[in-house]
Amino acid sequence: MTALSPKAHYDFDSVLQENHWTLVLCLFGICTAAKVLMFPAYRSTDFDVHLHWKALTLNLNHTSDWYFDDSFVSTVHTLDYPPSFAFMEYMWSNNYLTTWLRNHHWLDESCLALKESSSTRHTDHSVSCVAFMRTTVLISELVFWLAAYVWARLAASSSSHTPGASEASVSSSSSGDSPVSARGIHKNKFSWGLFLLLSLNPAILWLDHVHFQYNGFLLGILLLSVACLWRGLEAQQNTRSFMCWHLAAAILYAALLTFKHLYLMLAPWYFAYLLRKFCFIKNDEKVRFSVQRFLLLGSVTVATLVIPFYPFLSAPQLYQISQRLFPFGRGLVHDYWAGNIWALYMAFQKVVPKLPTDISPFRVAMILLASLLPGCWGAWKAGSTKNLKDAQLKMLQSFFYSALASFITAYHVHEKAIVTTLLPMTIWAMITTTTATTTTQQTDRHRGLLLFRTQAFALTGLLPLLFPATELLLKLTTLGAYLLLMFHFLEPAAAADSCFDWKRGNFLDACMTARQQVFAVVLVLIVLVFVLEVLPISLFGRFEFVPLALTSVVVASGLVLSYVEILFSVIFE
Repeated sequence: MTALSPKAHYDFDSVLQENHWTLVLCLFGICTAAKVLMFPAYRSTDFDVHLHWKALTLNLNHTSDWYFDDSFVSTVHTLDYPPSFAFMEYMWSNNYLTTWLRNHHWLDESCLALKESSSTRHTDHSVSCVAFMRTTVLISELVFWLAAYVWARLAASSSSHTPGASEASVSSSSSGDSPVSARGIHKNKFSWGLFLLLSLNPAILWLDHVHFQYNGFLLGILLLSVACLWRGLEAQQNTRSFMCWHLAAAILYAALLTFKHLYLMLAPWYFAYLLRKFCFIKNDEKVRFSVQRFLLLGSVTVATLVIPFYPFLSAPQLYQISQRLFPFGRGLVHDYWAGNIWALYMAFQKVVPKLPTDISPFRVAMILLASLLPGCWGAWKAGSTKNLKDAQLKMLQSFFYSALASFITAYHVHEKAIVTTLLPMTIWAMITTTTATTTTQQTDRHRGLLLFRTQAFALTGLLPLLFPATELLLKLTTLGAYLLLMFHFLEPAAAADSCFDWKRGNFLDACMTARQQVFAVVLVLIVLVFVLEVLPISLFGRFEFVPLALTSVVVASGLVLSYVEILFSVIFE
């Protein structure tokens, strides 16, 4: 009897890399099917807002009426996004397929009919109307999946250009150990770790496919813009590809501003980075400012900004749009305080009544500009850094710092704005951790620990948006699964316990080990979720606001700690 030959070793990582495109399509199909099953889920009033905008752009004959018409709506439903978003709403409601669906009664006529906002509630819409609206979100989210795929490829390419990481992989492979950069990136083709952390972020699921918005579409444009800057760093300065990548980044960002003006907070960062990297040319060891490049950059940016506004260029139209886009009368904070310094201020105000009841928008603007200056400094340093990897990581770090600074200090911030920070921060932490060399792996894993803390607090701050009890299981399971996914890829508890450095701002490391920090964060979140979701509201009597206020204060404390750590890193590293 002959002995059976042993089975050939099955290299699962190679399968993931060689078939990554097919597997991405499968993952997209599974996620899309799951989101379709969530069509009947809770919908916020944002559903009615976007539905009205589609009806408004479809039924009003002239674009000049879009920003002036208040006859069918209350002020909460008036069009308060820039023109490109209004044109996108028009495209959703006025195209061949939508018209065909309406003519053949697959989509009821009342869905896109103008009506008074008080005449319908978000629970009164037909099944076909809900399906139509949810489908527009699914289709627009293709931009976000494209951006996640692009960054997964760029992260893998970055790993292959890291000599230290390659040496570590070779040495550890020869000794039988797994390479330092094995988690998430393998054979320099596709970073599955980064792709999963981006595409499966529960914030996008909650905000777009339950609460109802188009954040995935907008954030996809933003991530593609930053990806163009990343590719621009890899190109030689005086080549055509260098010019094209930076101009493409500027065009994408300018186009994004015409979709949603709240990304204006990142304009100082873009200006500082593009000014240093694109407009200063190095010739014969001398750096000189190029007026031609500056004018070219300014021309394409201004043209991209002006084109969508062309139908609204009259003075009354522009004034009306400005009033809609910047309604400072809404107050310093939202009804549910976003987890920033103003949430802490409002809490202190309850304890110290002598504090001013409100702060003027001008003072907040000054604080915001001051907080954005370190990000501009970091962008300038990134544009002048010669080492490719250092320049790329500094660019990402200063970028998400600027996003976080605007969330922490801006006027009337919504809690949803934190997602603009989380996604680029995920890219930065994943690339830093997975390309760590043998000598820096323990230190670099502190980026993973920082991301874990920030994501945990930020995502918890979004839980109150899905307040119905029917969404509790969805919230907790997706949050827990995502935190476990981050823990697997970033290994935050494996960070070194003795690498405190005040220049890095990691002050928690002076008193707590990495494992203790992870345990403390999880414990705080468990207690917070118990108070917010389990305890009956009647238990608090007339202090029914306590669970939401406690959530805001705890989340704000965690995010401010992360902000301080990132601030020190941007300034001193």
